[in-house]
Amino acid sequence: MVNVLRISMVKLAALTLVVGLLAGAFIGWLAWSAVGQPKISGLEERMLELNERISSLEAENKELKARISDLNVELVNSRLNLSEERDKVAALKARLVEAEDRAKKLGEDLLKVEGELEKLKGRLAKLNTTAFENALIQLGKDLTFLGKLREGLTVKAISLDQELRLWEEVRELSVNVDPALPSRVRTVMKRVEELSAWSSSHPGVNASKEELALWYSNGVRVLSAYLNDYREFEKAYLDAVQSHVEALLKLFER
Repeated sequence: MVNVLRISMVKLAALTLVVGLLAGAFIGWLAWSAVGQPKISGLEERMLELNERISSLEAENKELKARISDLNVELVNSRLNLSEERDKVAALKARLVEAEDRAKKLGEDLLKVEGELEKLKGRLAKLNTTAFENALIQLGKDLTFLGKLREGLTVKAISLDQELRLWEEVRELSVNVDPALPSRVRTVMKRVEELSAWSSSHPGVNASKEELALWYSNGVRVLSAYLNDYREFEKAYLDAVQSHVEALLKLFER
């Protein structure tokens, strides 16, 4: 009986334990239903927000990658432009150096020209301009005289006696020209010799034949214009005198 009672008490305790467990489980379920469900809903919303944020970050990442790509392209272009600008700068520097060299050379040439000009001014300052101009005037008169003499000798009105007399004078001159020249021609030749000697001692005096012809026609010119080919003038003058003398000889040999 006691054993039956013990078994019954054990069964009752077990049943009570089972009922308690079931009641606890039921109460727990009720509590989970009341409290756990909102927590799950909040987590799901948070997960959705995080997914949206992730999507937004991925979009921003794509934009940043595109921007980085554009910046890389701009960087490459900038480097190319910088290289071109460096080449331009190098070319400009080379041109600048060349221009400086040319300017230096021009400066040296200018100094040389200025030096030559000073030397020429010094020579011109030492010249006796009045004597030279007077000599040119007299030479012009002498050439005019020789021209008129030639024209006069070629005129048919000259008598045969005059031609024969002149011819005899020229024949006598053929042996030794200088001593027997008529006084006027001898004066011209002497002046030519003097001018030749003067020219040899003044090599800086030059003049063109055109300028000398102008001096003959107009008289005196300032010596500062006598800058080219005086020796050519001297030769032309001697040739003119020689042509007059040769014309006389040909005339008298007829």
